[in-house]
Order: sequence, then structure tokens, then C-alpha cells
Amino acid sequence: MASNAFETLGLAIRSHFIPAHWTVENLQQIPFTGTLVMWMLFFAIATIIPMKLRTTRGQFMGFIVATAGAIIISFSTVSTGLKTKEHLTYRQTHLERLHEAFKTPPLNAEEAALRREQINAAETDIFHDKITIDLTGFMLSFAAMTLGGLGAGLVTAAVTATRSREEEEQLERLPFMKLLDLLRYLSSYVLVSAPVIALATWLTSRLTCTPSGPVDSMRSAIVAGFAISWVMAAVAYSLAYILAQNKPLPFVPVIFGALTAALYLMTLSLSLSVLAPGWLLVLCLLCLPLYARIRRRFYSPLRRIGQPGHR
Repeated sequence: MASNAFETLGLAIRSHFIPAHWTVENLQQIPFTGTLVMWMLFFAIATIIPMKLRTTRGQFMGFIVATAGAIIISFSTVSTGLKTKEHLTYRQTHLERLHEAFKTPPLNAEEAALRREQINAAETDIFHDKITIDLTGFMLSFAAMTLGGLGAGLVTAAVTATRSREEEEQLERLPFMKLLDLLRYLSSYVLVSAPVIALATWLTSRLTCTPSGPVDSMRSAIVAGFAISWVMAAVAYSLAYILAQNKPLPFVPVIFGALTAALYLMTLSLSLSVLAPGWLLVLCLLCLPLYARIRRRFYSPLRRIGQPGHR
């Protein structure tokens, strides 16, 4: 019986959402495509963290990621279901009006064909909404069973762990040092690329855009975003460098680095309103050799002085 239900649901999705000659854009029409991608990301991160960091702290981190993913996906799914129910009510009312208008004479052949197409389109939209509403419960159960079950297993393993704190700190030291190294590399790239892209965006806006209130506000927002990203990257780099000298605890610098990355990427997306995507990609690539040169000149000697014996 379960196989028949899955077969019916799969056939409905394939026949109504995926055409015979489909493209990548058709994936956006399938219900909860973004939610499934989000689920894969959370599941992968929650699995990789305890695999790479086989300590109680790593298991708790995986539990936090899995639980956060389950909560976010549940809220997103419920929100989608509520919006779809609102759309369904409106479309059903619209379909009733179309049926009433179709019965109203006189109708010529062209007008009748047009109204018939409108009725068919409305019925298709209603069917799509019903499938989306049916899938809402499935996605909620799926997220709860997979991410919730993974989180429960990780927290159980963390609670029943028998290693001492000294053993866990020894296991954590190498992964934490690698994480701090990665954070310093990424922060260094933001320190180099943010001023370059901000200057290019400002010059392009001044030379090609007509001065106006919205343009000036957008330009100011982009420059301010890159400036704040630069300051936050400098703080993240400093925290990572200082903590690497003593006891490597990357949580505070990693959180700060994540906020920096979010602001930096958001500002990059804003700069697309001024710079063409191709030019922005070229700028990001051109910053790589500049970043490597500056890092060899300044950062590597500093690291050798501060961390003797560390590569």
C-alpha cells in the first residue's frame, strides 16, 4: 500500500511539474526543492563535524546543527503550507468565477477557447497547490526523523562518552588549529578584496550611473558594507591569531568569521546592481594573486615569529 502511495505521488509530480523536455528552471517548480537542498546542507554539516572532530564537543556541535536545521526546515515548511492554503482558497474562488463566466452567453469560439484555457490553467494551479499541501506533512516528518534522529544520536553519544577532558583536548588541538588557519586565510582574502571591490564599485557608479538619491544610497550602502566587512575580518583574523598561540578554541572567531562572511557576501550581491557579474568575478580572481603576494610579504613572517615550529 505504501509503494502504491509513493508511486501515485511520484507520478503526479512527474506529470504536472516536470515536462518531457525539462530544463534546470523546471526544478524551481517542484515543491520544496529549496527545502531539500537546505536539508542536504544541514545533514552534511551535522555529519561531517563529528566525523572530523571525534570528541564530545564535536558531537554537541553536530547536535546543534542538526537541531537548528530541523527547526528551520519545519518553520519554512509550515510557512509554505500556510501560504499555499491561502493561494488555494483564492484560486478555488477564481475558478468558480471562471465557470460562471463560461456559462454566460453569448460566447464566440475565440472567447470560449480563451476561457477554457483559463479554466484549465486554474485547475492545474489548484492541483499543484494540493500536492504542495500534501507534501508539507511529509517534509515535516522527514526533517524530524532524519535531522532530529541524527541529533538525538549525537547527543546520546556525547552524554555517554568516557574520555577524559585531557584526551579530548589532545584530539581537538589539530582540527582546531586547521580551522583557525582556514579562518585566517579567508579573513586575509576579505581584507585584500573588500577595499579593491569597494573602490571599483564606487568608481563604476560615479562614471556610469546618473546621480540620484537611490543610486547614491546604494553606492553608500555597498561601500559601508565592504568597510564593515573589512573591520570584522581584521577582528576575526586577530582573534584566530591570538587563540592559536595559546589554547586553540575557534568558536568565537568562527562565529565572528561567519558573520563577516555573511555581510561580505550580502555586500557582493548588492554590488551586482552596479558591476556586471563577469566584471565582479574578474575582480575576485584578480584579488587572488594580490592576496597571495601580500600574505607572503606580511602574514607568513608574522606567523613564523608567533608560532615557532608551526609550518
